[in-house]
Amino acid sequence: MTCQSSFESCPSEIFFEVWDYLSYRDVYRSFSNLNQHFKLMLASYNNVPARITSYQDVDVAALEFFSSRITRLSTSFRYFTGLSSLSSLRSLRIVDKPLSYSHYYSFRFLVNLEHICIVQTAQWNNKYLLRLSDDVMSNYFPRLRLCQIGEVTRTFHSLWQPLLYLRSLTISTKDPNIYHQILYYCPSLTRLKLTIDFLTRPTSLEYSQHLSLRKFELCLILRSISICQILGYLLTPLPNLTHMTVHGPEHHSKQLDIHLLRHLLRKHVSKLEQFHLQMLVDKTLALKLRNEDYRIHPLFRRMIIDQKTSHLSLAKITLSTS
Repeated sequence: MTCQSSFESCPSEIFFEVWDYLSYRDVYRSFSNLNQHFKLMLASYNNVPARITSYQDVDVAALEFFSSRITRLSTSFRYFTGLSSLSSLRSLRIVDKPLSYSHYYSFRFLVNLEHICIVQTAQWNNKYLLRLSDDVMSNYFPRLRLCQIGEVTRTFHSLWQPLLYLRSLTISTKDPNIYHQILYYCPSLTRLKLTIDFLTRPTSLEYSQHLSLRKFELCLILRSISICQILGYLLTPLPNLTHMTVHGPEHHSKQLDIHLLRHLLRKHVSKLEQFHLQMLVDKTLALKLRNEDYRIHPLFRRMIIDQKTSHLSLAKITLSTS
């Protein structure tokens, strides 16, 4: 008669919970050759997470054993080429250096992806990320709900399709007309983080209202367009927005008309509950704002002006509703 240790008699769910905190490689090497009981338990272990940061994390035997059950992958190892075997992958996070992507990062066969997160140090000019962003917008991943990618652009070859399940999107763009296209093709978005580097004004002012978006985080790299001007353009189609954060340019100042800003927020996003803006301004403007009567800006309950910046002629201003 075979006696089972108290360790082995623990419910499978407890092992699965513990294994989620271990590497797939260690789980396989530690339990696959113990006995038949653990072999059967490993065979029923689904939703396997994997993290690959170096060559040592790549275990061919373990990958082959778990390949159809790995649902979450985080990798910062640029030479990992095993994506094609991970047919059940639902969450993919890639941390990599600029220009290190190559042809093996083709994701089109990962049709079950629900989360894509690309963390990179370079914002622009990566042709592989541009290809990925085009694949995303062409609905190669019909189950996608959360997406963080690089720059989004569009050519006449692009065949964008509606992304009906996408709820959260983090992107960057230099094309001012991409914004309304994103809203049109992502009707279910509730959260958008957008980094923009507009050199010119939008050529098209046509828009349709986006009723789902609630949270909007905006990172501005503007040179010639005023902040109020671009906010007027961006906020017009968002009547149900409740939370907004604006990060102004980090290396040069912009003029800010608080009266106009207040007007734009009240006109376009009347349901706004929280607003936060931080940007560099000329110290002359900062002094003027410091001396103005707060009662004429009831929308902004909190105003902080920091004149101790690395720029002698600039100050940092923070406006907030709380």
